[in-house]
Amino acid sequence: MNNFFTKVLLGLNDFSKNLMGGFSLEKFNMDVLVALFLLVVIFLVAFSLGKTKILLAIVSTYIALFLLAIFPFVFQIEKFFGDWFGLSAVFWTRLSVFVLFFAVSLAILNKSILKPRMSMQESSPFSILFLSILESGFLVSALMAFSDSASQSKLGLSPWLLAYFGTPTSQFIWAVLPLLALVFLRRKKAV
Repeated sequence: MNNFFTKVLLGLNDFSKNLMGGFSLEKFNMDVLVALFLLVVIFLVAFSLGKTKILLAIVSTYIALFLLAIFPFVFQIEKFFGDWFGLSAVFWTRLSVFVLFFAVSLAILNKSILKPRMSMQESSPFSILFLSILESGFLVSALMAFSDSASQSKLGLSPWLLAYFGTPTSQFIWAVLPLLALVFLRRKKAV
């Protein structure tokens, strides 16, 4: 009888290892962290911001990236940052300035005349979840653009993550997808 229980427990142990894909904290890499970050951002954006604010967040992301691209003081601010967690000071400067521009533009747009015009009251939760997935992918690709190749190699990012979020082509695609989605997810006209 003990032999039977031992075989059952060993079988369950092997099954759980196969189910988890050999997951262990010893093999924890940045891919798992990025995937968890992406999932958390998707659900937070989709369910906490609401229908109108997801559209404002998409517009704010474009505004923040545009302002960051023309911001002339990156190198002066860079002196205040160090190389934290293996990432260069340029990454932390770009990230901080981006977050500041994003928060300010989101606050301004939230109080502006655009808010009622961007309402998607008739939109389904699926479309809002879809837009939040696109926004999250756009944000991850922007974060990948902030880091240089040396920082990416220090983090040990997988080739699939770099291919889907880190190349200039993929970053362009993630930047265009929310705009295309907005074209196809128009609100219904009142009859």
